Amino acid sequence: MTFRLSLLFLISCTRCFAQSQTCPVNIDFSTGDLTHWYAYTGNNKDGNGSSITRQNYDSSQASPSGTRGVRTITEFRFPSVNGIQVITSNSRDAFGGFPTIPSINGYRYNYSILLGSTSITTGNGGGGDGGGYVRGVSYSIRVPDGPASEPYTMTYAYAMVLENGTHTSNQQPVISATLTTPAGIVQCASTSYFLPTLNNVMEGGRGATLDSATAIQNGFRVSSSSSPNLSPANNNNQQAYLQDVWTKAWTEVTFDLSAYRGQKVSLTFEADNCIPGGHFSYGYIAIRNSCAGLMISGDSLVCNNSLTTFSVPSLAGAIYNWQIPSNWTLVSSDTSNIIQVKADNNGGKIIVREKNSCADLSDTIAINTLPSPEEPTTPTGIRAPAAWSRKP
Repeated sequence: MTFRLSLLFLISCTRCFAQSQTCPVNIDFSTGDLTHWYAYTGNNKDGNGSSITRQNYDSSQASPSGTRGVRTITEFRFPSVNGIQVITSNSRDAFGGFPTIPSINGYRYNYSILLGSTSITTGNGGGGDGGGYVRGVSYSIRVPDGPASEPYTMTYAYAMVLENGTHTSNQQPVISATLTTPAGIVQCASTSYFLPTLNNVMEGGRGATLDSATAIQNGFRVSSSSSPNLSPANNNNQQAYLQDVWTKAWTEVTFDLSAYRGQKVSLTFEADNCIPGGHFSYGYIAIRNSCAGLMISGDSLVCNNSLTTFSVPSLAGAIYNWQIPSNWTLVSSDTSNIIQVKADNNGGKIIVREKNSCADLSDTIAINTLPSPEEPTTPTGIRAPAAWSRKP
């Protein structure tokens, strides 16, 4: 009787823990809309952050004041252009050429969200009086109860398109991701992306030199397509469409919420045009529907002597440590979230640990090997002519 009760207790606890690792409902936009997401649009004339003018859309209400069942939300006081939209059908971004719904690190996303547009508050029918468009979405997450030693991860991918406004860096178009807990912002899980300049103009002015070396180092590339918006008058008193739009292809990020079990946290994504208002930003966000810890992506069955890639989502500022089976060859560096290895005829385990100031994650994947395909040989070991290998 005692054994039966213990077994039932074990089964019950296992089921409860499995449920506690379930991701929040519609965290990945799988309902095809913004249900359970809070959203807002605004204008940053008076600066980014809490000072922006807002139009709020509550997660508990339907249109027009809420997000329940809503797929698109228009730009702030600009009803003809969408500033927030859920993407359910894949296509290619016009500036970056990357897919609008990604497959990355072995994971195929099915949905994404687009924050922002190419619209600006001046010169594009926006009718604004300065200040750029602001768009954001936020999800309030109650981290499930459970042991803090057991990871509860959130993983998102992002891609972005930013127009260089040649302003001071803090007034450039920007896209941000922010994790907030009852104790405040978690800095190591929060970041912002912008095109840095050398700040060699006064705030509100134009003409600052782009720090292109840093932009390229951060993964940005200049687009071959020009901005759809006319630039302000140049020295010849003429306007032009400038080729100064920069893109960053899909990148994946993960973070661990296990330290906040039983608490409510919020995850916010935001895309802001430049503060003077004349340059655009937009970004794509996709979120995994998998919260049960780190997962190595890669084949679990490989051929002897073959090259194989294994990867995990990146962790901001992390140190990575990989272990591979003995006698396997590490072809790439083992200090990033991606490695390439050459297998031998024995299987084994691939183990990774990634660690930063707010997460310490690990995973193991067992690998089996198959013999390499061999050509038929004669009894003397000389390679046989092709005709010898044909069946009668």
